[in-house]
Amino acid sequence: MYITTLKIRPSVRERQKIIGAFKIIHALTDGSLGCIGCSLYVDAAPGGDLFIMERWISEEDLRRYLQSDLYRRVLELVE
Repeated sequence: MYITTLKIRPSVRERQKIIGAFKIIHALTDGSLGCIGCSLYVDAAPGGDLFIMERWISEEDLRRYLQSDLYRRVLELVE
């Protein structure tokens, strides 16, 4: 199993936008393309970080995802 993590420190204004977008990404990713699971962890502190963790069956599945249009959208989201 391969695990990816992404830590994001969004502005207060962007926080809900990113959480909403994650819900869409989760629906498209979780259980498909070799993804075992996709989770969002939210730091409860004001202005806290967001952590996205994805679990992949194989390195090939992860590489395919990292080269996909969906992953490019994830990167655009956090920029």
